[in-house]
Amino acid sequence: MDKGFNPSACQIDEAIIRKPNGDTKNITALIAKFGFTQSIENVSYSGILEIYDGVGVLENFGLRGEEELAIIVRCMDFNTVLKLKTQLYKIDGINRSADGGSLSYTIHFISQTSYKAELQKITEAFRDKTGGQIAQDIFKRYYSKIQEVNPKDDIKSEKLPADFKAKKFKITADKGRRLYTQGSDGNLQLIVPNYRPSKALQFVANKSFSKQSASNSYRFFETFNGYHFVTDEFLMEKAASNPAQVADLYYFPIVSKNPIEGFDQTKIIENMTQLKRVHTGEDLYSGGYANKVVEIDFLQHKVDFRTFKYSDNADYFTGAGKAALKDDVHTEEFIKETFTEKNARQFMVFRDYSSPGHIETPAKDRIVRGDQFYSEIVSNRIAYNHHLNSSKVSATIKGRLDIEAGNVVAVMLPEISISDDRNLLNKQLGGKYLVHTVTHTVEENVLTTGMTLIKYGNTQ
Repeated sequence: MDKGFNPSACQIDEAIIRKPNGDTKNITALIAKFGFTQSIENVSYSGILEIYDGVGVLENFGLRGEEELAIIVRCMDFNTVLKLKTQLYKIDGINRSADGGSLSYTIHFISQTSYKAELQKITEAFRDKTGGQIAQDIFKRYYSKIQEVNPKDDIKSEKLPADFKAKKFKITADKGRRLYTQGSDGNLQLIVPNYRPSKALQFVANKSFSKQSASNSYRFFETFNGYHFVTDEFLMEKAASNPAQVADLYYFPIVSKNPIEGFDQTKIIENMTQLKRVHTGEDLYSGGYANKVVEIDFLQHKVDFRTFKYSDNADYFTGAGKAALKDDVHTEEFIKETFTEKNARQFMVFRDYSSPGHIETPAKDRIVRGDQFYSEIVSNRIAYNHHLNSSKVSATIKGRLDIEAGNVVAVMLPEISISDDRNLLNKQLGGKYLVHTVTHTVEENVLTTGMTLIKYGNTQ
């Protein structure tokens, strides 16, 4: 065992603030508490430093929310080291001590790459490009130049699922970080209406369609390791293709504290709460089981009615790598009797683009846009997100700075039973989860990792 191994020990080795004029200040010794947050819903990771300042860094050095902040974080579980190039953007919570000799305050920061991108806005038309291609164009123009990683030269030997037309790029402005993009189907014609780059990428994600990812759950988000323009299915399948990336976590009431078994302690969930088991009212009104799209076709002067039924049309990937989910919190009979076309949630789509079977003209002569798949996107995204969030759980664990948003974790816990057989595992709360949000908090050099986990399916 590594001599420095300690499952919950974490510290900032170095924190250097650099002003625009080049002046620097080492504030490592002033940090009382720090933390980081990542989420597949957030376009950038964020962090805070709680400062106890008795030397006048805020007042004398003169922090103005304009400074760069270079941080080196070390965790003693797996000797995880993070070297972050960040930008300070907010200072708040300022309190003076009773004797007037010191200040305490909180510094907020995001990555430099995301900060610099947000200083710009985009008003631009894109024509006859897929969502994945547009995402690459926006990123390399407003975030950083990128260089595609040759799988043969990838030091991580990471496999990307072939069916998803995925690509992995080096971010040249931020050494060691990567951009993952997933291909999409159908060419888009759209105008980005004066959005910041991050919102523009979310705008493109909302319009992207993939036949390989029936949920069409495209997201743009940032982690310590880089950026992702991908669907949930891609994240789950990438984990399945790289089993070493899946963290095994256990939730057992009794855990050995023997130092010899220290590595086992890095896998133990301390607290776990399922935020909701079932809410039939939400199931009824959300459109997750039944929804309708009224499609008004301006080109063919007609109206189409499309009905989505979850039990017939759902074809999403589960954490076990299977498609077409068979299990559900409700019985099949209840679903058919309760969630019907009569009470289905209804949406309206205006079709000013071609229909299936329409003969496409060459791009240079094209007046009408190709199929944009808006009806399919609406129905599937509503249904998928409803079922995904119905299985959400929160969990905490000591240590594990290596767990990031978008990772997959395999959770195992014993079944509640009068039997003492610990080999009986709970199928509802157990299984493979996608890490939705992760918050790392370090106080007195002890790291606590809080996670929100989601999975598609009642059992896996």
